[in-house]
Amino acid sequence: MQRSRLDEIPGLGHYRQKQLLATFRSIDYIREASVDQLANVPGIGPRVAEQIHEYFHPVQVDLDQDDKENSIASN
Repeated sequence: MQRSRLDEIPGLGHYRQKQLLATFRSIDYIREASVDQLANVPGIGPRVAEQIHEYFHPVQVDLDQDDKENSIASN
């Protein structure tokens, strides 16, 4: 059985994967979907939609900002 990137998302079993692919037709379209669009897929809901969106759009930490804050905190 071929693995999918969707297999890596916690809480996203076979049924939910099928629902997403039936709605969006490809992983690329799933990746481009908003949280609201994902949440409207049967069986997904807001919490799982947020997990899917965060998987494809991880929060980027601004290391320069962290360095500035640490510098200020240590002074």
